[in-house]
Amino acid sequence: MQLQSSSNLQPVDATDPAPTRVDERRLHILVSLAGLNMAQDYYETGVLDELATNFDLSFVLSPKARGEEQLRSYGPVHRLPADPYWRTMLYTIGKGCWHYHRRRAFIVTDHQRRYRSLIGLGFVRRVIVKTAISLGLSAPIGLMIRQILRWTTPDMLPNFQSVDAVLMVWALESSFNDDTIRDGRKKAVPVLGVQANLDNIATKTAYESVDYAAVWGVQDLLNCVHAHGVRPDRAFVTGSPRFSAHRHAPSKSASREEFEIPKDKRVILFCGTGVPFNETEVLAKLQTAFDRGGIPRDIEVLYRPHPNRPVWSGWEKTKILPAETEFLRAAPEDKLNGDGVAFYSRLFAAADAVISPFSTMVIEAAGYGLPVLCIGYNDKAEEMRFDWSANIFAGHMATIHHGDWALVCRDPDHLINHFEALLERIGDEEIAENARVANEFANRTGRQSVGYRLARALKTIVEMEASSRQCTGRSALRKRVPQHVPSES
Repeated sequence: MQLQSSSNLQPVDATDPAPTRVDERRLHILVSLAGLNMAQDYYETGVLDELATNFDLSFVLSPKARGEEQLRSYGPVHRLPADPYWRTMLYTIGKGCWHYHRRRAFIVTDHQRRYRSLIGLGFVRRVIVKTAISLGLSAPIGLMIRQILRWTTPDMLPNFQSVDAVLMVWALESSFNDDTIRDGRKKAVPVLGVQANLDNIATKTAYESVDYAAVWGVQDLLNCVHAHGVRPDRAFVTGSPRFSAHRHAPSKSASREEFEIPKDKRVILFCGTGVPFNETEVLAKLQTAFDRGGIPRDIEVLYRPHPNRPVWSGWEKTKILPAETEFLRAAPEDKLNGDGVAFYSRLFAAADAVISPFSTMVIEAAGYGLPVLCIGYNDKAEEMRFDWSANIFAGHMATIHHGDWALVCRDPDHLINHFEALLERIGDEEIAENARVANEFANRTGRQSVGYRLARALKTIVEMEASSRQCTGRSALRKRVPQHVPSES
């Protein structure tokens, strides 16, 4: 069977044959969603439409997911009951202990490892996890709790007898997703975990790792194999629907006309972060340099705060800028389609360069050939909450440190010098090409659509399972490579 494409995002390469149908019937794919926000990119960019062209779809949602009406046109929607309190409590404690144990090889400082192990925990659970860490018991406690959770896994796959495979938007450190993986193995239904966002696989720990993974680029394929134990032959580089949408952005002139940006201005887009860092202080330093004549008059900075912008020391969450000036103003709001991926594609198209405290948006900017300046020093007021000097070396940021397109400022006293160097890179074609190559490492593009690649991956894993049962009489799901041990050919 030839896979069909209903999406207009990318043309399907007809020279690359699709996997044949496993049997004569149409495959049934169960889509598992811990939250509908995780599926928004797939819905907005037509990937879900393309999957519906090739498969019969049904959906299973966590009790917290809202707004499932948009999914009902694709197939039946099942909402699962909430976990009992005791399982939720055990999960958060076990997850925190396991993260501390597993990430020792991937996080630069112990402080940062402890910080991420305690995120989202209440007082009592924080005390328990801290005590386990202090006593050197994080690994055995994490393992013991994981086994209890495996014994008590609820029914996560309704009508699983008719399901050929599960497509799960894989947000690590989600009890809903971990239970889906456990139940899939118990019922011998293959689960394809689809990367949820750019930093999820690189910075978080899989309490339960998937047997099959679909990732955005080679960078996270390596993270899946070496950090989460996914076998290389079961990892598929499918690309990201968000980055596919960026490839169809309007021209610079059209975007600037929409956002009312003068043609004679060079625009620097400041992308905010969702973790503690006083970006307003950085903006104030740039404004002071502009007022003193240290920055050319044709430069304009557009500030786009993170949607989940945290409260900073001394600043209200609603206070976006020190003041709007000729040099500095808030980025335009989307007047067409909410805060979706298409809006950001138009915003990047209007920009000449990007500044950010290591937001994942800098990787998206690289796809446009834009030079970037990353702020990589600690905010002294927030240093005990989030250690930027260590976090900048997270796995998903590797490509930033090894290319001429990206500058990293690790000292606040050198901010203006780095900003001047950023301006020198604007319009440099070699820098632009260097940036696009870096983006391709993190986010595969190419001729085929993301929906086509996902459909091909799903058919491949169903074939692998069918072949394993035919040859050995059992599922291939438990044939996994131990974490940190490379597979043998």
